[in-house]
Amino acid sequence: MMTTRGRTGALAIALLLGVVTAACAEDSKVSSVRSEQGGGGPDVTSDSVPAATTSTAPTEATEPEVTLPELTLPSVPTTEDDTDDTATDDTATEDTEYEGPVVEVPSELTPMGDPAASAFSWEDSFSSGDTLDAFLAGVVELPLDDYEERDGRCFAAVGSFTGTALSEGLVVSSFRTPPLYGAVAGGIAESGFGSCDTTSLETAGYEWTYDVATTIGTTYLFYEPFFVVGADATLDAVVVGDVYFGEDLTFYDATSIDAPPALTTQVGPSVADGLTLTPVGDPSLSTFTYASEYSPDDAWSGTIAGLVELPVYDYSAETGHCYALLGTLVPTKVEEGTTSSPYTTPEFSVIADGREMDSGFGTCDEEALDAAGYGWFLDAEVEVGSTYWFYSPFFIPGDALPRMEVVAVGSTTDADHVLFAPTVLPEVPAVG
Repeated sequence: MMTTRGRTGALAIALLLGVVTAACAEDSKVSSVRSEQGGGGPDVTSDSVPAATTSTAPTEATEPEVTLPELTLPSVPTTEDDTDDTATDDTATEDTEYEGPVVEVPSELTPMGDPAASAFSWEDSFSSGDTLDAFLAGVVELPLDDYEERDGRCFAAVGSFTGTALSEGLVVSSFRTPPLYGAVAGGIAESGFGSCDTTSLETAGYEWTYDVATTIGTTYLFYEPFFVVGADATLDAVVVGDVYFGEDLTFYDATSIDAPPALTTQVGPSVADGLTLTPVGDPSLSTFTYASEYSPDDAWSGTIAGLVELPVYDYSAETGHCYALLGTLVPTKVEEGTTSSPYTTPEFSVIADGREMDSGFGTCDEEALDAAGYGWFLDAEVEVGSTYWFYSPFFIPGDALPRMEVVAVGSTTDADHVLFAPTVLPEVPAVG
């Protein structure tokens, strides 16, 4: 939670033969800074003004006694932010007001879980031709996360997305999915990400809306959590569409169901079908160059050696397979100085089973790669012209061996990438 802190003021006054000091301190006031969907209640303000103290300097016995005037401290100015947050009115408190747009929920709501009424097609307004099919299966209530200290309730909309068309690139970005909001108390509930315990949904195969990027024809199960303030609060509706523009909104019934349903999923055709992929492991053929659109004055060249399978960390609770992409990176140009910034390195991706794989950092055991002389690609801070042997780990969930499709260097959501064969090597190549 972000906080704003009050100012501390100090006052010093000198009087006659003594020095009188008084400090007037306004204790730090912590106020919650709301997210765009709303926020928590106020913290208690503590205002303290220390009593004035006086002291007299020693004087000669022959001097007359001096009587100090009574000290009156100036009052502490009160601003709008310094008002007593404990004050309430009869209509609403800060705990129950929701920031953002005002949303009027209609009396007629579209049902969830209906194979016909609850399915719709969505086209991303920020791209030309990115579409997907969506299905809203229902709303489930979730427990609060252990770290959430406010009174409230958690809900999550669950359903499925299937990419149907792309204007460019290899995957449907999760940021091209339809926006989902919870309508409550005439406003918008805040996101439940970080406030709601979503373990039960993930165990059932659902994933957060913004965690997944899939290929055309691949279905994944999603959840979108909402947090509503108040122990007895309810979710009035789930809204599909951009509530900030208020156009083309669809309101769905938010009546809770007991558990997330077991929906059918599918894996689309391989993105490698019909493509000629660059081979790996050949220093003359397996090459690429890269310059980020966000940092065009930093440029790299490199090679791809291939993939190796890694063990999953013993402490990981996830079931799946770990792989690491291996190769070399050489900074050819830097914006400042002679040393590369690791944050300008290329984007590396592996597409398997119809989806772009998550980073395996923290899940995959890379100890053998470190021992062999490789380094994590985001540690590539080297002199221009120097060769850095890198690894980029990926985690692929599930018990079965994945269908590996392509390795991509560059963005998978547009055409700016080079595709390599996803060859899995029998052992880690030697460095040098």
